[in-house]
Amino acid sequence: MTIWKLPTPSDKNEIERLKQELNGIPADFAALLLQRGITSLDTAKLFFYPDLNHLWNPLLMKDMNEASDRLCRAISSREPVFLLGDYDVDGTTSVSMMTLVLESLGVPVFYHIPDRYKEGYGVSFKGIDVAAASGAKLLITLDCGIRSVEQMRYATQKGLEVIICDHHEPGRDLPEVLAVLDPKRKDCEYPFKELTGCGVGYKLLQACFEKIQLDTEGLNIGLDLLALSIACDIVPVIGENRILMSHGLQKLRNNPTKGLVALKNLSDREREWTVTDLVFFLGPRINAAGRITHARHAVDVLTGKSDDLGPLAQKLEEDNALRKQLDQSHTIQALEMIEQDLNREGKRATVLNHPEWHKGLVGIVASRVIEKHYKPTVLLARSEGNWVGSARSVAGFDLYAALLECKEHILQFGGHKYAAGMTIADEQLESFRRKFEEVVESRIQPEHLSPILTIDGVADLKNINRPLIKMVEKMAPFGPGNLQPVFATESAEAVNIQILKDQHLKFKVVQGDTTLDAIAFGMADKIGLLEEGPVAIAYHADINRFRGNESVQLIIKDIRPELGK
Repeated sequence: MTIWKLPTPSDKNEIERLKQELNGIPADFAALLLQRGITSLDTAKLFFYPDLNHLWNPLLMKDMNEASDRLCRAISSREPVFLLGDYDVDGTTSVSMMTLVLESLGVPVFYHIPDRYKEGYGVSFKGIDVAAASGAKLLITLDCGIRSVEQMRYATQKGLEVIICDHHEPGRDLPEVLAVLDPKRKDCEYPFKELTGCGVGYKLLQACFEKIQLDTEGLNIGLDLLALSIACDIVPVIGENRILMSHGLQKLRNNPTKGLVALKNLSDREREWTVTDLVFFLGPRINAAGRITHARHAVDVLTGKSDDLGPLAQKLEEDNALRKQLDQSHTIQALEMIEQDLNREGKRATVLNHPEWHKGLVGIVASRVIEKHYKPTVLLARSEGNWVGSARSVAGFDLYAALLECKEHILQFGGHKYAAGMTIADEQLESFRRKFEEVVESRIQPEHLSPILTIDGVADLKNINRPLIKMVEKMAPFGPGNLQPVFATESAEAVNIQILKDQHLKFKVVQGDTTLDAIAFGMADKIGLLEEGPVAIAYHADINRFRGNESVQLIIKDIRPELGK
């Protein structure tokens, strides 16, 4: 059962003070802002009016002076630059953004995106060979490279000068190259640590534009691509990321890059183009290229390399359709395997393998499995005589640390606290399974075994109205670190209950004289709870806009008999 984490009540005097300072905003909204650390008019201005002028000086980043000096020389002399990115959304948007900016300055650009299955994650020796053969002397890695010590040594032997732009945790030793840009370096004092790989690339370009005194309009031609990287790499939407995301979304809505226009045209309905649309519409189509065919197709679209982008974008759509089909079939198989395991209730981890699974999709399926069985999960597919797969964790549990204890049974692995990839030899599979389950059993705590829903405010239904919701909408863009607020209301009645498509519930919520529409996706199994009597509900409060009409609609996140139970 989901645990509701209720907010610590704000001081009533503080709520009243902030209400008055912000021109009489509703008390529930003032309490919400205080929960988010917005305590004054000044902090409210910074939050609600993100300004590109408030970005940190890029030269505060370790090695940025050396990196920007070298790229400035390339820009000034129109020297060819080779870009090497990863195959996910962050990597492909990084390469695409930097390509668009540098080419607009007259710099010849070559790039390489690794084949997910032939080269694997990050910098490959093949990628370096391609870079060396291009004739370029300057290689910039984007969203990768921080742990590629041997590959970078090889690049140096090939006569390449390398600038690494990465945002992952460094290993014990840094690659020996011209410059290593990564705010997570222990010796880097850059104030904001949560940039994406695309964000680090943007900071490098920002430093160059300031040094050469170029028009910042040229710097920001790829801001919508940067926003896409922030949304899909699940980094906190705070600080610099909030500023960049806000302006990137504006560009996506008003003046998108040519490639994103082609992807937007795939939508069969009008969209506001919010973070949700980036994560669930644009992002999957870009990721599908790397999972199903090759991520270079995504870069070809994002950089607008063709006079007719329609067919290229349609190919991404087809890749995504196949991805969804395989995703669904793999998920059904995985859940059936769990149901057939008579010992599943006693296990604190899930490890599944299937020889016919698509190795590019097991990470997605692992996340789906966790939605049903909330445990650290590893899914493995057969590949070239080994088992290759992905692991996903639950809130608060350090997956990477657990895998470190299993390393004697793993050929190779990499990742972070909540997600990882790995390769396991066939003869080590059962040993790994036993060891991983043993390690998780010894490390996991009771609070890790149930999903947590953070409640931002407890409110009477009468206070959930259009003026409040429109104020909440101004808190966007939402994402980690600034999630869309969740309100809770207790002692609510449900009437006119309907089941939609055997999965969802649609009903009206009644409390006193107030009645609001509500929809609960995937909660058909909770109809009995609604029918029994008063319930506590947790929800997003939205405005449903249809044919010029507006009405309040609650998007239900959870239902239970009593608040806090």
